Amino acid sequence: MRTKFALACLFSLNSVAPGLSAELSASSKIDAVTVFPDSAKVTRLTDVDVPAGETNVVLHGLPLALDPNSLRISGVGDASLQLGDVESRIVTTQRADASAAGKVEALRLERAKLQVQIDALLVKKSMIAHFAQSGPERPNGDLQIEKWSAAWNEVNLGMAAVAEELRAALAKAHDLDLAIAATDPARLNLAEGQTRDVGLILRADAPTKATLTLSYAVSGAGWTPLYDARLDTSKLTIDLARRAALRQKTGEDWGNVDLTLSTIRTNLSTAAPELTSERLNILEPAPYDLGKAAAAKAPLAAGRLKSMGAAPETPSDAAMKP
Repeated sequence: MRTKFALACLFSLNSVAPGLSAELSASSKIDAVTVFPDSAKVTRLTDVDVPAGETNVVLHGLPLALDPNSLRISGVGDASLQLGDVESRIVTTQRADASAAGKVEALRLERAKLQVQIDALLVKKSMIAHFAQSGPERPNGDLQIEKWSAAWNEVNLGMAAVAEELRAALAKAHDLDLAIAATDPARLNLAEGQTRDVGLILRADAPTKATLTLSYAVSGAGWTPLYDARLDTSKLTIDLARRAALRQKTGEDWGNVDLTLSTIRTNLSTAAPELTSERLNILEPAPYDLGKAAAAKAPLAAGRLKSMGAAPETPSDAAMKP
């Protein structure tokens, strides 16, 4: 009977001392990848032979871009198993051995010798080109016309031979430059030498073979949709094919794995927004005062009479009339 266990979240507890449990190194392989537009979820499988008692299983070579908070672990075994503490830590890998320095030095020496050959061919090519323009000095005057064809053929053959030698030398120099860049640790990106190790505590009642499943989220990956339209003028039809452009810089090899594309954007918030309250008021019109309205219109009427050349009667003017 195979028992199952699972860990729903990541713990970083150090309650168990390293000396109390045996350490078992294990390797894992990628089983499936789900790629989102802004990230990816990777699922790995690993088989371990767990002895009886408590064992510290260490999984090496996980990507540096792994999000520790997204790590999920589950597994099955023939005996009763318990999953304890889980810890993720960054380690620096050694990518070059002692012989790498000597190999790089030999490649650089070969490249320097080849550069001397390239420089000599460039000088030779320049001399042939100069001869084609001016020709060598001749004590008896200019080159006779019947000898021009032979001179052109000599220049052509010489230039073709030098060009072919120069082409081969430059191609070999390019290959040596690539070999030096791939071998020299000093020219590699130092960040690529860092990986993550995940350690977990397994407790088994009896020796058993367990299969662990790890899943985690990684950044530096995503995909965008592409569309390919093909027009058939003979049938007057258009075939529209949907494709995807996948990108990833996680440091993992996703070859020969089950790949799934998802449109979910994991970096966007899925929580409902907080709603704010708004108060609606009905605007009531102010009461209309007839007295104030008449008083406001009186100065306007007086102004109109003055502009017409007449002024309104005052009480004193009315008393002086017969």
